[in-house]
Amino acid sequence: MEHYAHDELHGEIRLLLPGRRDTLLMRGHYTHGERDSVWEWYHGNGQLRRIGRYRYGQPDGPWLALDQTGKLLERSTFREGLFHGTVEYFAPDSTLALQLPYRNGELVPPLLDSPLPNGLLTTGHSFKNDTGPIFWLNSTGKTTAQATLLAGQFHGDLIVYQQVGDSTKVFRVLRFWYGKPNGFHELYAPNGQILGLEEYRYGQATGQWRYFNNRGQLIRSERYEQGQRHGPTEHYHPGSNTPYRTEFFFEDVLVRVAE
Repeated sequence: MEHYAHDELHGEIRLLLPGRRDTLLMRGHYTHGERDSVWEWYHGNGQLRRIGRYRYGQPDGPWLALDQTGKLLERSTFREGLFHGTVEYFAPDSTLALQLPYRNGELVPPLLDSPLPNGLLTTGHSFKNDTGPIFWLNSTGKTTAQATLLAGQFHGDLIVYQQVGDSTKVFRVLRFWYGKPNGFHELYAPNGQILGLEEYRYGQATGQWRYFNNRGQLIRSERYEQGQRHGPTEHYHPGSNTPYRTEFFFEDVLVRVAE
């Protein structure tokens, strides 16, 4: 359900699950074609998936991401569309696995061997000239994440782990090139199934982003160019190869919807 004013999206927009008109998948607000105010996204079971505020078309302020049971996965803060402040990643058991400080969209390398307020500790081995491996440890000494710094900047894979019973498995993989997101970022379920695949090129979102359920079935596909959503965003019923709704974006602005 969309509203227009002078050929621009204006007012509240809602996306309902077809066949279950009482199930909300998305709710937001446009002001003269730009995203504005609070936006909410929901899982198919009705549980809140993501919530955050837009200001003049850009994410601004605190944002949260949650799984299908309501457990917190990610907590972040934006300023004028850029990460600014602390980004926190949580494992499926709700324990904090990684904390990354940002300033105006740029990662700030953490201080080594300094306990963080949340109980995590960052430490490095064979660390010289701001270069080498870095590890995040919880209060019991288990590694919750690891990465590599090159000349004080994240470079290569940053891996976040999750505890599944007595096993330690990969939860997230974030890839960087001299401090900027670059390559594919991956999100995994406890059973090892990939849940999300997102691509960056030198700090900007690009290409096709895909999201799956715990059984590996595609549920959403998005396209990005130079950091902006551009092209079709397709929503799928699990197991279907045909989208039930397609939203067409041009430079981050929704221009058409097909159902």
